[in-house]
Amino acid sequence: MTAFLWAGCGFACASAIMFMALGMSKPRDWKYITFAGAMFFLASYFTLQQAFYNSDSLNFKIEVVRWQVNVALLYHGVFAAFLCLYSGWRPHRFLTWGAGAYLLILFVANWVSPYTLYFTAPPKISTITPIGADTIHLLEAPLNGFVVALFAFGAVTHSWGAYQIRRLQPGKKLVFAALMITLSALGLDLVRDAVGGNWPYSIEFATALLAMLMSLELAIDFRRKETQLARALDTTIHIRDQLNTPLQTLTIGLDLLPAETPEQRSLISRLRASVERLESLGRGLHKSELLKNQKL
Repeated sequence: MTAFLWAGCGFACASAIMFMALGMSKPRDWKYITFAGAMFFLASYFTLQQAFYNSDSLNFKIEVVRWQVNVALLYHGVFAAFLCLYSGWRPHRFLTWGAGAYLLILFVANWVSPYTLYFTAPPKISTITPIGADTIHLLEAPLNGFVVALFAFGAVTHSWGAYQIRRLQPGKKLVFAALMITLSALGLDLVRDAVGGNWPYSIEFATALLAMLMSLELAIDFRRKETQLARALDTTIHIRDQLNTPLQTLTIGLDLLPAETPEQRSLISRLRASVERLESLGRGLHKSELLKNQKL
């Protein structure tokens, strides 16, 4: 478990740094920024889970669970925002405020509860040694009703996100698969806590897989966007080159026109100003200028 958790933490950190850099480059892309935030909270959760498994101190493990719940609440909130941005679905503001209030209530309940949001009674430590894994220390105690609300929020977020991805972005099969895998893991972990199972939580494996699949999908999207931008630049430059000959012909023609009367001189002056404006716009269609404007 130690190697897996540190690998998942490292991958989530790398994804957070990479997509935060992509999102913060101008113009800002909040889709990448929210995904980077979700990966940061996921890396934090993996780090806390490592400390939870290795410790045999009851009080320390309870406080680690408290912080894990806080991180999970932040993760679900930021990840829900990412799913809305990625799918293109715009929730009503009352739904947004309602979800925020829901998470805030769970956050407060986690802090005031003596045994965190998870437990209603003092937990006890149980030790297991999964096949091929290190010895890990878990907590056993009756579930708090609030934890069902946390699982429910995660389940609704992932199922609704999967539905919106399927409806609005049917080509994003990796994202849809990642959401369905995580949704299944949430249900399995809820069953584990309900029946008092002593096997490791599956959500850790599912979220690590989600991070990998979604990072891959977002990287493919970014590459596709860069390719489309390059094609658009090439098309624009081709149009600029086609403008050169007509503009040169117009300039020569204006030089040959007679300017005998004030009306003719005024008309030629206006036409010459228009041609100069077109030439200025054509010079602005140089690739270096277009790329500079894109960065701004």
